[in-house]
Amino acid sequence: MADLTTSYVGLTLNNPIIVSSAGISGTAEMIRRAADAGAGAVSMKSLGDRHWTSPRMAVLKRGNSIDSWTFYSSEGNSKLSEEEYAAEIALAKASVSIPVIASLSCMNDDDWVRRSTLIAQAGADALELDISCPHAAHMLITRNSLSEIGRVTALVKSTVSIPVIPKLTPQSDDPTTVALDAQNGNADAVVMFNRFTGLDVDLESQQPILHGGLAGHGGPWAIYYVMRWISEAYPKMTIPISSSGGVWSGEDVAKMLLVGATTVQTCTAVYFEGYSVLSKMVRGLEDYMDRMGHQQVSDFRGRAAARLTSAAVIDRGRQYLATIDPERCIECGECANICIYDAPNPASSGGYEIIPGLCVGCGLCAELCPVGSISVREVSR
Repeated sequence: MADLTTSYVGLTLNNPIIVSSAGISGTAEMIRRAADAGAGAVSMKSLGDRHWTSPRMAVLKRGNSIDSWTFYSSEGNSKLSEEEYAAEIALAKASVSIPVIASLSCMNDDDWVRRSTLIAQAGADALELDISCPHAAHMLITRNSLSEIGRVTALVKSTVSIPVIPKLTPQSDDPTTVALDAQNGNADAVVMFNRFTGLDVDLESQQPILHGGLAGHGGPWAIYYVMRWISEAYPKMTIPISSSGGVWSGEDVAKMLLVGATTVQTCTAVYFEGYSVLSKMVRGLEDYMDRMGHQQVSDFRGRAAARLTSAAVIDRGRQYLATIDPERCIECGECANICIYDAPNPASSGGYEIIPGLCVGCGLCAELCPVGSISVREVSR
């Protein structure tokens, strides 16, 4: 059976799945529930100055299934005082055996120093620096300030002895450069990423929804952006990367590991499906590893990143051709409707057929066929 044990910033996790810093990890009781459901570690809701608003959560539904929705919210920081936050850390540490990672968002150096000291003294196993919260006013100003990331990281590292992990914004010109700047500030790891800052409006009132301002938005759609940047950063980094964004299943966890993540954080899935989704993720990862013959997560970490082909060397001479199975075709005409090359045409015997001279082998018709009657195969040049 697969061994999911993961080493992260000197901590030993039962598995690489971490519950992200959010409302779902705001108290010791929530942390206990996450631990009971199988989380490898938990990152607490950030301690800071900007508390949540109400209403603060909306679900933007683009389709019928949960995994096609967007979680749109403006939670802000924990409502706990500094003393209450420290007490929750101590209580959580006494309640669970998994690592408890605190999270901190500050507006000035004095707060970074004082609060990080308090958190370390309370017994937190590590500390995330929430320098990139999508709701933070200072991030809207300094989002592209590389010097600030490295400077704050170095400041906190010089203050406490526990591992320090800056959480990066996805909305920078070059996230890899930002991650390297954090590494140069002696970060023990980086989280890639916090959520995007977004905006939705109500068509009837003609004003922004919820509290009337910008909000964070995330969901399954984000996974591809996160994997893209982790795959680029991983070969250049000497410290671990914790992925965050878009993870919904054990298979998603495996994908993040394949592009180079050491640990994998999840948030929206827990909000939408409850803490029990964590056990499903663990089982899904175990099933994947067993099927592929992997004994440990380190066996395949970064494997896909190492196999990434650059645009300069992609083989652009390979040719493919779509083929329609007449036995499965239901004559709906969807392939002909969406093909911009006019390759699918009505067949004399009924149904549709592909005109080879027109088909460029893009594969879109096969992806959108409602009954899977179209396949795409490589042909000789």
